[in-house]
Amino acid sequence: MQLFIFLMILIPRRSVSGHQNGLLPLYVVAEGETDNTITVLRRILRNNATISEFVGATASHLRRFRGFEAKNVVVILEKLWNWARFFRSDPLCSEFHRIIRTSAPLWSSLFEASSSSTGDHPGSFIDTLRFYVSNLANRLIITRDSSSEAIALTELWISTGIFDAMEASLKEVIRFGTENEQVEFCSASCHTLVS
Repeated sequence: MQLFIFLMILIPRRSVSGHQNGLLPLYVVAEGETDNTITVLRRILRNNATISEFVGATASHLRRFRGFEAKNVVVILEKLWNWARFFRSDPLCSEFHRIIRTSAPLWSSLFEASSSSTGDHPGSFIDTLRFYVSNLANRLIITRDSSSEAIALTELWISTGIFDAMEASLKEVIRFGTENEQVEFCSASCHTLVS
């Protein structure tokens, strides 16, 4: 958890006008303040080999982690995705997106962790591992750059267990979610599959 908090502090603020696709900024860069988000991202991503190792390590951790630990891994991955999405014209950020979108081990681990997640019901579906995996998958499909990219991602998801994960999530949201969460999850799931 301390690493996650450190990461949140490390990434600089984006201006309100800088966010797009409904993604909220982490915090706001003051007028005249230097925005060093891309510098920090380049230090984290470093090079293509480091990106591949990072995504591979993320998949490995998800195979071993459950509950709180797995949820933090997914949240950090989503934050990095969102920040890199803002700078997608940067070669390292573009490569990070490509590797995440094409990594069968990562998606298999995400869906497996989501399918086997138990006991993390804080009173609603929101803030569970299944919620975060669903949210990440939904963001990826919404922010696709082409229909062929969406088709390739959908084929990858089908081969790595999306339906098992969705079935487990649907059961959980019906049992533990509020009525609004149930409607939101079902419509987001349908949107993901139709997109």
